Amino acid sequence: MESLDTFPMQKWDLLIQIMLVGVARLTQAVLPTMKSQNFGRVINIGSLHALEVAELDITINTLCPAYVKTPLVDMQVAAQAKEHQLTEEEVVRTIMLEPMPKKAFITTEELAATCEFLMSHHARNITAQAIALDGGWTAR
Repeated sequence: MESLDTFPMQKWDLLIQIMLVGVARLTQAVLPTMKSQNFGRVINIGSLHALEVAELDITINTLCPAYVKTPLVDMQVAAQAKEHQLTEEEVVRTIMLEPMPKKAFITTEELAATCEFLMSHHARNITAQAIALDGGWTAR
């Protein structure tokens, strides 16, 4: 197995096509049947290659935020309001923040502070983790 620092980018592009784009295309292909049967399961398998440099003081983690208050989300709110004939406040309350017990958007400052912590010496043993910043969404 090659390490990331010497891994050929052409090969990386191929792997992205297979493991990311391929998964999306396969899922897209099976969803219509699953929907018509009102049943289905999609299970994706990740990789442990984030541990490649675990013996060094290098960590690799993934932040998984719920809705972050950004201009893109503002556009999504407006589009959902139009589509569902709701006010923007109703969209935020009943669609976007409804599944979040904390009922608040994730802020860019929270993401930055989490990144700052993960970059610190205090987080040296947090590696190969998917970290949810979701206001309790996944705990429901």
